[in-house]
Amino acid sequence: AEMRNRTKGVATAMTQAKVESTGFAGKFSGALSGVFGGIIGGGLVQGIVAATSAVFRFGKAAVLTIDEGLKAEAQLRAALESTKEVAGKSFNDLIDQANELQKVTLFSDEQINQSEALLLTFTNIRGEIFDRTLPAVLDLSTALKQDVSASSIQLGKALNDPIKGVTALQRVGITFSASQKELIKSFVDTNQVAKAQEVILKELETQVGGSAKAAAEAGLGPYQLLQKRLGEVQETIGRLIEKGLRRFQPALEGIVTLVEGFVDSITSGEKATGRFAGAINFIVAVVKGYIKQQQIIFEVLRTFYEFVLQPI
Repeated sequence: AEMRNRTKGVATAMTQAKVESTGFAGKFSGALSGVFGGIIGGGLVQGIVAATSAVFRFGKAAVLTIDEGLKAEAQLRAALESTKEVAGKSFNDLIDQANELQKVTLFSDEQINQSEALLLTFTNIRGEIFDRTLPAVLDLSTALKQDVSASSIQLGKALNDPIKGVTALQRVGITFSASQKELIKSFVDTNQVAKAQEVILKELETQVGGSAKAAAEAGLGPYQLLQKRLGEVQETIGRLIEKGLRRFQPALEGIVTLVEGFVDSITSGEKATGRFAGAINFIVAVVKGYIKQQQIIFEVLRTFYEFVLQPI
């Protein structure tokens, strides 16, 4: 009974201490709020927090934006390498062309880069024909209200194999006269593929040429172009952030490797080998020692409860 009363007394004292400490924390917090509130004035702290949050959100959006751009550029490089630049265009040529076209159309440079990468896979499209094909793809996408990738494939196939291509384009509404079809066939038969491609492009330019530029100039087009320019500013900032983050990549990879080794060692029960093996095995030993210590403490408390407190 005496032991129980002492236990209750300890519990009561701990509860009272908790209440008092909570009250002190509340008063201290209130005092700080009053001091800083008086010094800083109304709403300034909230304004600083909101501004900081906005900067972080902008930075995050900038990194996500540049991620899309970097992936599009990587695809472009891969297409140039796999086709051995048979189109006669360098990476810088294609980037410059995409930048110029995005200024006068509603398509982003990422979308245009994706189109370029697809067109490069049609290895019969080369030189000046390639230069004319890209704007035609954007016009076709605008006129038919379809994805740039779909238009790139449609027109790419048509120009890569002009005889079959005419039939394919007619299915989407681009018509050719009998004399044009005959002319295209004669050019292909005499190994003048580029001239056959010119006939197709000229007719395409006649039917849908200027559609992409017209869309950018009509309605909300000018405002959308302005929005794209702001997006380019954000993308530039994203590139700077990405370069900064790249410096931390080796350190982050090391941390991930360390964590992977730790998890594998804990789950398998085997000692780690390879990179960071010494550090991993040390951490595992410390963790296991801590767990064992806690188990011993638990057993002591359980025994104390069963043989001392419970009988009281």
